[in-house]
Amino acid sequence: MSKIYQICLLQPREFLQSEGERNVIKEINYMPDVSVNFEINGELYHVVSTYERAGMIGVRPFQYNEEVEEDLYEDNLTCPYCGYEDEDSFELSDEGETSCGRCGSEMEYERVVEVHYTSTPKKKNEVIKI
Repeated sequence: MSKIYQICLLQPREFLQSEGERNVIKEINYMPDVSVNFEINGELYHVVSTYERAGMIGVRPFQYNEEVEEDLYEDNLTCPYCGYEDEDSFELSDEGETSCGRCGSEMEYERVVEVHYTSTPKKKNEVIKI
């Protein structure tokens, strides 16, 4: 008989724990990899953590965007597939490839830097009449 694993719905910033109340939404007979997506009863879930000994799989819900935009210009790296905004994107290099922290989709990115200046009056240069 194969082991049964419980798929548990996690709230933001919540982690799997061996004890305590579990919000079980489904049971399956295998342990998936982290970053796998499931569709359960018409809803999408992303596997964010697993706990083999306790037989638990932690998931968070997400939705794909209806239309995928080619180039998004936002203050933080934003997934074109689900709209997740990575507030730690400042830690990334200036360009490269990464995967979304919510839906696991792959994307390429490039940091765009704009420079603006502001000026404040300090001392006007005098004019010499001759």
